[in-house]
Amino acid sequence: MMVLLSWLQVVIILFAAGAVVGAGLVAIGVSSWVERLNLVTPRARFMMLSALALLPAALGSIVVMVSFLPSVLDALGLAADHCSYHSHHTFHLCFIHGTPPPISPLILTGCAAFIVWIFAGWKSEFAGVRRAGAWNKQLKRLGHYDAEIDGWMIASERPIAVAIGLIRPKFCISRRLRELLSARQLEAVIAHEKAHIRRYDALVKLGIRLGAKFHFSPIRTQLLGHIDLACEQACDEAAADAIGDRLTVAEAIVAMKRACDAEPSPALALGFGIHSLEERVRGMLDGNWRRPNWLPILATCGVAACALILFHDALHHAFETLTFLAF
Repeated sequence: MMVLLSWLQVVIILFAAGAVVGAGLVAIGVSSWVERLNLVTPRARFMMLSALALLPAALGSIVVMVSFLPSVLDALGLAADHCSYHSHHTFHLCFIHGTPPPISPLILTGCAAFIVWIFAGWKSEFAGVRRAGAWNKQLKRLGHYDAEIDGWMIASERPIAVAIGLIRPKFCISRRLRELLSARQLEAVIAHEKAHIRRYDALVKLGIRLGAKFHFSPIRTQLLGHIDLACEQACDEAAADAIGDRLTVAEAIVAMKRACDAEPSPALALGFGIHSLEERVRGMLDGNWRRPNWLPILATCGVAACALILFHDALHHAFETLTFLAF
């Protein structure tokens, strides 16, 4: 048990160190990156912003992987005894041949605080999922499936247009909204909600929110806000393509915004027309998006992956030295 705790504190320290470096890199460049990404097509912007949101978690995982991959490969019989190649090291990051550092009460307390902080944030996210699930059940009790719109029609006096559900998403439209909007505007709203369903936006955004917990709080809030806007604009673009009329989509956004109550919907219920009115309408009317050049992005990722593979041994040794110094 004590050995397990010793290795656990090492894993948490390595992960936290990588996550802090990733969060710091994003914090340094987030303003300029977001400003440039605002010119990019919403779908591509959503992907890039999501990558930034997940960078600390990804970098922390890479640090842990590089640190312990040799011993895992050795245990699986896929690689020779790695530790014999650098027996001069005082400390080995190896579950098989290495001896974990002694448990430090101070470090172990810090690790416990880190875990509690992460799980407290995740608990609040899953509490939102439960609240959304209860709200979804209430909506379905008020409505029925309508083959004409291929969705759920809700008997409500509130103007509702929302995509609900994580694994099997569906959309709901209220009768009141059907009365308020023209046939073409309603078609735009339905196309927008169907885009959320095709993209599994509620499920994807939940994963992003969980992964983004490792950012500094102000940066996390800023990134998630831009991700929400990119998500809505991507579905606006899909709706415009579906009905072939950008102006009607813009009109539907304004009409829905005017009709909405002040009462907010659960975070996972992606309501049409209740977020970032000005940016979304401008995006529909201007539509002057720039398509990203994926070649340099993919090339950079490829170079980084090759460097990681080529220099993983040197990185492994460096992490061993740094971990030894930490204790």
